[in-house]
Formats: sequence, C-alpha cells, structure tokens
Amino acid sequence: SSSCFYTQQLTTFRPDGLRTIYASAGRDTTYRIDLATDCNALADTGAQLEVSPVNGAVCSPRGMDVAVVSDSSRASCVVQAITRLSPEETAALPARLRP
Repeated sequence: SSSCFYTQQLTTFRPDGLRTIYASAGRDTTYRIDLATDCNALADTGAQLEVSPVNGAVCSPRGMDVAVVSDSSRASCVVQAITRLSPEETAALPARLRP
C-alpha cells in the first residue's frame, strides 16, 4: 500500500504533548505526526492546526508543513516523521488521543 496520502483526508487532530500529533484520515486510518522540535503553540487552548499543502499528496515528512494557529499567534512546526498506525496501535491509544 502506498505511504502517500492527501492532506485534505486529515479530518481530526489530537496533540499529545508538544512534539506529537495524532491525525485521522477517514474512519479506519490514523497517522502519528512527530515534530522535530517542541511546538509550544500546541499547548494553547483552542489552537487549530493548518496543514499544507492543502490539496497535495504527502509522501514524506518534508512534503508536509504544520502550522498551529491560536488567538494570539501562528507557529510553524517542522515535521520529522509521519507514521501510519495499524488498527491495533490506534485501538491502543488512550481515548483522549484517538482522533
């Protein structure tokens, strides 16, 4: 199966700390997005994620940019790795992290 996906498939995001984001792409697909450095804006209440390219295929971490937008700021976060979780790995996530 291809490791590429389209960013518009990502519908729900759940941050876990300052370096990890879980994202769902449809009913049965979850990705873990690992960031290269702490993205402090993830701690902001009500922060929204913007993923770009908005309409392009992502096949490697370098192909995707993540920005965290909150009331007071917009922070760019460097993506280090993108991992597609197995259904078992997704099921093992705590409920608060399951996108």
